[in-house]
Order: sequence, then C-alpha cells, then structure tokens
Amino acid sequence: MQSFPSVARALYRIVFRGGSPQRIHYAQRNLLGAMAAFLLFACTSLRFYFQFGYLEIGLFLFLALSAIYIAAALLTRRVPRIRLRLMLQALLLILALAMLLLTLLAPITRLAPAMTIPVAIGIAGCALLGASNCLQFALATTRLRSITSIIVFSVITAVLFTILRQLLHTLYG
Repeated sequence: MQSFPSVARALYRIVFRGGSPQRIHYAQRNLLGAMAAFLLFACTSLRFYFQFGYLEIGLFLFLALSAIYIAAALLTRRVPRIRLRLMLQALLLILALAMLLLTLLAPITRLAPAMTIPVAIGIAGCALLGASNCLQFALATTRLRSITSIIVFSVITAVLFTILRQLLHTLYG
C-alpha cells in the first residue's frame, strides 16, 4: 500500500512536471476509492462552490462518468490494459483532488463572488494538464496531441452539459 504523501507527490509530478501515472501503484481498491472520492468531492463542490441544485449535480455526475467511460472505451483498442488502468486511476485521483480544492475554496464564493470563475478555471486548467499527461503516457504520443485530444473532449462534454442544463432549467425552471 502506498502512503498518502507518496501519492500526493506523484500527483504533483503528473500535473505540473509531466510525470507518468506509473508512480502510483495500481490496485483495484485504489481505483474504486478514487472514484468514490471523485463522486463525493464532486457532489460537495458543485453544491457549495457552484451552488448547483440536486438535479444539476446528478446531471453533471452522469455526464462526467459517462465521458470517462466513453474515453476509456475509445482507448481500449490502442492502449494496453495496465496502462489504461494506471491512467484511469491517476485521472480519477486528479479529478478528485480538483473537486476537493473547489470544496475547500467554497467560502470564496461568499466573500468574493467575482473570483469564483477565475479560481475554477485555474483548477480546471491544472486538472486538464494532468489529464493530458495521463493520456500522453497511455497513448505514448506527443504532448501536443494529448493536450489537443483532452481539450476537444472536455469542450464537447462541457457544451453538452450546458445544453442539457439549459433544457433542465426550461423544464423545471
């Protein structure tokens, strides 16, 4: 079992220094724990940082988990299993950490509402950088190609979330 400081250092290296997810030892319970942490912190950050309602939180979780599942399904033909597992584990840990940071910074929305979006964009940018490093490791491709793939996939998911959220507001607003 890997210690928490070791995982934290590995996540720092993945996000900011272009390290590989191999630094985090794979275990099935770690993957499930990362997914549970992501779900828990996503619910709390969306509720307290962005002040979303329960239907919007459910919509976000549905789209986020569906997007991760679709991305994993698209990668299964080109990526060996162990690399895919390591990538998914690291990606879920990065997303959980991003949601935890947003949860911890929730008082900012009360004190300085103008800082809500810039802080969220900064944290999302770091999470996207970490995700691109994970994809670069999994596909053994260039940094530019992995960043482009992650940005395109994230923009498509965000646009879909925005459209569905507007439809949800039209129906229940």
